[in-house]
Amino acid sequence: MKERLEQLKKDFEKEIKTTLKIEDVEQLRIAFLGKKGVVTSLMKELRDIPSEIRKEAGQLINSIKSEIETVIAKKIKNIRDEEIKNRLDS
Repeated sequence: MKERLEQLKKDFEKEIKTTLKIEDVEQLRIAFLGKKGVVTSLMKELRDIPSEIRKEAGQLINSIKSEIETVIAKKIKNIRDEEIKNRLDS
């Protein structure tokens, strides 16, 4: 589970670097955090893992989820700031 979470984090970081539009960031958010997103499916899998590692896995998932939410919010803010700057420059 830990390896899957690390890979998920790497995949997200790779994807977020290439997004340039708010719409693309929103699609990425849906893919990772949406109702049928990767993080949501991992949360659902928690019920199937042994109870002795469930707590740690849940904490890791929540940690990655928080990181993804933070990065997405920053990316959207940066894109909006850049759009405003471009409008003011022109």
